[in-house]
Amino acid sequence: ADVKPKPAAENPAGQPVPEVVGAKDGKLVVTAQIMIVSKPPVPRKDPYADALTTTQYKVLKVEGGVLAAKEFLAIEPVMKNYELLPAAKHKAGDTHRLTLIPWEEKVAQDPEIEKVRLLDDVVNYAADMFWVDERGSDR
Repeated sequence: ADVKPKPAAENPAGQPVPEVVGAKDGKLVVTAQIMIVSKPPVPRKDPYADALTTTQYKVLKVEGGVLAAKEFLAIEPVMKNYELLPAAKHKAGDTHRLTLIPWEEKVAQDPEIEKVRLLDDVVNYAADMFWVDERGSDR
């Protein structure tokens, strides 16, 4: 996610305030509701053994770090060795507590991640993208 300063009118001290600031270790913790999910792959019919999925969320609460955006995209594994993972069951309206890392940071830590098939039915290129580092209890 790009860090963009807020306009001075929103910041009386005149200091740049980033829109995205991670909590400890650069992570962001939010409770968010799914708006749009990508269709999961079909194991053994899909030519790829592993896949990532893109999900669009609406922010309900920021619990750690700072996120000015009201919506974001989350990327996480949906299939590993032709086995569907919990993300394959996501549906619009589900609420999740997520620990997020900006996508660019995840790619910097693990450049091979970009070689994994990415399912993206969301097609919202303006939204900030995050890697789901941890998922709390789903609601």
